[in-house]
Amino acid sequence: MKAHSNAVCLKDVDWKVSQKGRNRVIRDGKKNVHAFSIGLLRDSVRLAKAEQVWYNPYLDIHFQVVRNGAAVLVRQSAAAVMDATRKLTLASFEKEAGR
Repeated sequence: MKAHSNAVCLKDVDWKVSQKGRNRVIRDGKKNVHAFSIGLLRDSVRLAKAEQVWYNPYLDIHFQVVRNGAAVLVRQSAAAVMDATRKLTLASFEKEAGR
């Protein structure tokens, strides 16, 4: 971790879930930091066809998006914006043209 912010923009994002940490959440019924994203920090990113990303340790073992009414596993995305104030995470899975 390099800094704290209410919102961040990342490119070339990997979405990670520690299964040991997830199991601890389920066992103890307490939150702990075990799911995160890693990417290149940017001032802004363009989200082509942005989709909302979510993770619930009690229901899922990976980050997910909904496509055509079905949950789809997320491991990587081209870009993402996380906004803690609005409790919203959006990701784009297509690279920008020419980049």
